[in-house]
Amino acid sequence: MRKVVFKFLLVLALIIPTSITRAQSPQDKCNLTAQDYQDQNYVIRDVRFDTPLEWLFGSVGDEVKQLLTSPDMPVRAGKVFVKADFNNSFEFVRRHFPELTVSRSQRLRIRIAKPGLENCDAQAKFLDVVYHVYTLGFSYYLTRAFETGGKDEVNRSVIETSATRTLAHYFPVPYGGYNRSRNIFGGSSVSIKQPGGILEKIDLEGSGSSSSAVGRAEGSGTQDYGTGFIRHLEYQFRYYYSNLPGQNITLKQGLGLGQFFAATRAIGPGELVFRFGGLVEGGNKLTDIAPANVAPGELASSRYGSIKTFVGANLRLGKGHAIKASYGLQLGSANERNHLDYTKQVLDSAANLRFSFGDHKAFTADLQFTAGSIHTRRQLPVGEKFFGGNAEQNFIASDSWLIRSNPFIRSFPQNSFDRNSPGGILGGNRFFSANATLGVTVWSKPLVPSEIVDDEFNDAAEIGLNFAESSLKTEYLKETTEFKAMAAKIEPLLESLEKADQELNTIDGPALPQNLKDQIATTRTDLSAALTTARTIKDALKNDAPKTGDIRKLVVGFPSIPIDSTVTTVIKDVQTLTSLPSVPSNHLAERMIDLEARRKDMADSFTSLSSSPAETNAAAKAQKDMVYPRRVFSQLINDANLIAFSPVAIFDAAKLWQFDNSGKTRYAVGPGLRVSVVSLDVTAGYAWNPNRHPWESRGAFLFTMEASNLFR
Repeated sequence: MRKVVFKFLLVLALIIPTSITRAQSPQDKCNLTAQDYQDQNYVIRDVRFDTPLEWLFGSVGDEVKQLLTSPDMPVRAGKVFVKADFNNSFEFVRRHFPELTVSRSQRLRIRIAKPGLENCDAQAKFLDVVYHVYTLGFSYYLTRAFETGGKDEVNRSVIETSATRTLAHYFPVPYGGYNRSRNIFGGSSVSIKQPGGILEKIDLEGSGSSSSAVGRAEGSGTQDYGTGFIRHLEYQFRYYYSNLPGQNITLKQGLGLGQFFAATRAIGPGELVFRFGGLVEGGNKLTDIAPANVAPGELASSRYGSIKTFVGANLRLGKGHAIKASYGLQLGSANERNHLDYTKQVLDSAANLRFSFGDHKAFTADLQFTAGSIHTRRQLPVGEKFFGGNAEQNFIASDSWLIRSNPFIRSFPQNSFDRNSPGGILGGNRFFSANATLGVTVWSKPLVPSEIVDDEFNDAAEIGLNFAESSLKTEYLKETTEFKAMAAKIEPLLESLEKADQELNTIDGPALPQNLKDQIATTRTDLSAALTTARTIKDALKNDAPKTGDIRKLVVGFPSIPIDSTVTTVIKDVQTLTSLPSVPSNHLAERMIDLEARRKDMADSFTSLSSSPAETNAAAKAQKDMVYPRRVFSQLINDANLIAFSPVAIFDAAKLWQFDNSGKTRYAVGPGLRVSVVSLDVTAGYAWNPNRHPWESRGAFLFTMEASNLFR
């Protein structure tokens, strides 16, 4: 029997148009109810969709235009506003968005749909009708990983067209930035998705400036599992080239690598996830340092090869807090020798803390501590030493797991934290860095508009969550031996139904009275329905598990309503039939005794499941799986913002060792501003170097763009 893939779909469509009574716009507030605008004979100035990709893809605009001009669309520009048309149009719009689906890797998807009234002009009696739709999807692994990794976790849904379908498989992302080491740089990346292949995704990236260049070509794939201890497997094959300057050195490298890592299922209430993996790489490590200016045992430029292994774990604490720790070990060789030349170890830990206060406001603290050491046995490429600054370097080749491998200090430009004396040796053999970024939200606009969050909405959402939990419990219960033993009783029950059908055919004929013919027809109709349901259950047993609703309908019914089971209805039909005068002699009564015995046996087994240990275990599993979706919903309503502004404070400390414990700890301190747009955090600021050496800069500007996990 094929294993049941347990999954569920939670659609909080928020389709409560009658409760949407208020909306706001930058120009005029719509403070009245929809009924008020109807009573005052407002005229619809414009009907539009909030589709952010319309400007980019003409086909989206064409699809929207066709939808707005469809004869089935009740509201139109120029018509008098009618509340019923407003609500009916929302239902029409909703049906034309793609259906939400789930899979092993994406077990939760949420759609929030909101009809709104904007630009209400009280003098001219005009208003606009606007439809907003938000869709959010979350993978099992990424929503439990410390790092967000997935760049598609939160997106705005649009009308599905050929252009948007193409965009889903070929997604270009231009970007740019500034770093004192690289100056102004720009580039682009493109992701090519190939679902179903060994390499499910191909990433191409290139960027450059007057002094730097970076290129990457990568093929990767993932496997996600609905059950078992290992839930996520990820592998990459990459070629990477970089030419990155520092203050006193230019580091170049060209590397080819292969990597895999796996993640376990979430364990316990804190959703503890373990991760582990390995990497093999080889290529060149080059610098522009003259060989005469490097320390004994070090190579300014050389061939390079290494094996890396790494382990880590992340854990959720309370509401919105997360911590992680990772350890990496590298065994490396220089030139083309096949022996161990050096070892490198890194330890990286971090905590993301979030304390909510007020309405959609929070105090956040992002903390990180990293340390590393290199032990040289024979010789060491200079490019493998530690160089610090305000750009992160990842010990491994993954977007969804970051193990920081350099001293991170934001008062130094990239690769410029590199020595402890004016003419000292460049690069470190040991380091530590500690970083803190503190922020507080001072202004925010909720992701889910406050106009739709009311008691009716919360009640509807709770019903949806409870239904999802009940469905999960049923799916788990279907996998138990108790359920399978109960479902197997369909075989003798179906045999009894077929014998009853054969017996019923023996008493049919043209000479029978009309009332007898009518009762036979009624019995045959109900018996046919019972046979169809029984055969459906039997067929489902071959491939998956039958629907519990079909079993209840067939043998149990709904006594509290009351509604008889389909088999009970057949038995009552036969009893009525055999009590009529002029009925020919038959064996239907005996067939019904056998049928009732088998119905009762299966019904008793079915109802006993509700109080069995199997049902208790299934309920516990479903409740555990729904902890995260319920938390998502709470944070979606109470914390998530469409846009938010947060002043931030930056504190860093880092120390770089050469061959001894010389040198002093360096610091970075400064202010910044974070602008959060849904899950994208853009942070800009300046970090001063308060105890700088004469050869060091006073500080450095910082600018980062990163995806955040709103629903950790």
